Amino acid sequence: SFEDAAFSLKDGEISDPVITRHGFSIIQVLDRWVEPLITEQDYQLHKDDINAVLRNRNMGREKQAYTDSLIKSLKLKMITEDLDLLLAQFQQILKDEIRVEKFDDIQFNSILVEWNGINIVKKLRDLSSTQKEKIQSKEDLWDVLKGIAVREKILELAQKKDWFYQLQ
Repeated sequence: SFEDAAFSLKDGEISDPVITRHGFSIIQVLDRWVEPLITEQDYQLHKDDINAVLRNRNMGREKQAYTDSLIKSLKLKMITEDLDLLLAQFQQILKDEIRVEKFDDIQFNSILVEWNGINIVKKLRDLSSTQKEKIQSKEDLWDVLKGIAVREKILELAQKKDWFYQLQ
């Protein structure tokens, strides 16, 4: 509320009382000036760090775009009822309280893989505890299954490259 009031005033204006978490404030704008986000000197001192941050941001966007294109190209499919069944029994699956054979008829298909329910259950059990905790809905479960398929595809593509097996 303080910033909203301050930025809505013209030079020389005084605000009405503004409620902030520290009490009431009355604001008067005396003058405005524009400072650059970073000075030339700061840039020269920190340009390597700034460039690294920008490269990482761009790389993150590139990785996300590549992952999204892989998901699209894999043409992943699963019957909604199968996904509902997996989600309904997800906690029992993780606690190994249910026989995996019960899920044998479930299919997860793509141009890359064809998993039956037993494969899916094993892959879900292999997730980290953090990943398992994030699965709260059918959409979350579907996203995780897509993620596993994409991760396997990326690993397969990497293993085809010479650099994958070089120690350095």
